[in-house]
Amino acid sequence: MSGAGGVSVRRGGPDDVATVHALVSGAFGEVGPVEPPLSALRETVDSLAARLEGREFLLIAEADGAVVGCAFCAPQDDAVYLGRVAVHASARGRGVCRALVGEAEALAREVARARLTLKVRASMPQNIDVFRRLGFTITAEARHEGYDRTTYYVLEKPLG
Repeated sequence: MSGAGGVSVRRGGPDDVATVHALVSGAFGEVGPVEPPLSALRETVDSLAARLEGREFLLIAEADGAVVGCAFCAPQDDAVYLGRVAVHASARGRGVCRALVGEAEALAREVARARLTLKVRASMPQNIDVFRRLGFTITAEARHEGYDRTTYYVLEKPLG
């Protein structure tokens, strides 16, 4: 799929995992220390590859011949869960996330799911804003085990 700003999205595979690992590590590493620590920073090339051996799909966003974004898509019940959504700093504001979400919507329809869902850290309000602009709404507040405050939000986007 081609999107705005010269961004295209394709399905990824095992050959993309090392590049995706570097992208995820870099994008989530920019966040700095948060509580609880980001599980994305514990990912390894092997753990990301294992996602593809299960039921997950990998979406790769490219611009100017470079990988600039990614998202893992896991079909669940009536939804597709988006995880490890990452956009390279140099490509932010160019429609990369919009292109990834658009392709995730197509994938959800392909596997007969009615909505997209994802989780965003409460400490990342800018990411919540991005997904709200893409049609997601907050459907739940939640907390990680051992915390007495909201640490993340569940967002959903129905597919109409």
